[in-house]
Amino acid sequence: MAVKPNKTLAIWLSIICFFIVVLVIFGGYVRLTRSGLSIVDWHVITGIIPPLNETAWQETFARYQLTPEFIKINKAMTLDEYKFIYYNEYIHRLLGRWTGMLYVVPLFYFMWKGTIAWRKSSFYLIIGLGFLFQGYLGW
Repeated sequence: MAVKPNKTLAIWLSIICFFIVVLVIFGGYVRLTRSGLSIVDWHVITGIIPPLNETAWQETFARYQLTPEFIKINKAMTLDEYKFIYYNEYIHRLLGRWTGMLYVVPLFYFMWKGTIAWRKSSFYLIIGLGFLFQGYLGW
């Protein structure tokens, strides 16, 4: 029996692939700018909100100044330079969250509607676990 192609699934998976490519490219940029360890505290729920005022920025920067990366590599870094690397990492993490949500929410919708048969869903669920594991590693 031939498998009938589903245009909606193809579009969804193409969008996910596009975001993964963007994440990999932007992740390389984050790595090259040494921005990846700039956010020392990342809270799953409240981590979506960056520092909103000067006091919060000073507190966040003070925590970063205690890290080995600051002490060994970025000792002369200013707050403005820190904000640059912070936002690089912040955007990268938000892209990761967005991509994960773009995967998980439609996945469960497609499974619920029967677009993806439950008996064939294990491959999709394993990919979702890969997203979850990658998010855990980044956290």
